[in-house]
Amino acid sequence: MQAIEFESQLSHGAIPVPESLHLVDGRRVRVLLLLEEMEDRIVESHAADAIADLLDNPMVLDDFQPLTREQAHER
Repeated sequence: MQAIEFESQLSHGAIPVPESLHLVDGRRVRVLLLLEEMEDRIVESHAADAIADLLDNPMVLDDFQPLTREQAHER
């Protein structure tokens, strides 16, 4: 068995593997995950995790206009 080490970032429940590894689809692999420590962060639900993901990776919309203070208070 050959050991290969690389760093990646979880994206929508998947771990992207560098293309430079030239892995063949269907090849069996053994995976060992070493997670970075998350200081002072406790995720209590999927909603909290989704919010954290959006804070880390904000959506960029070309036509976005934030609400004015008055519009926000109307809602």
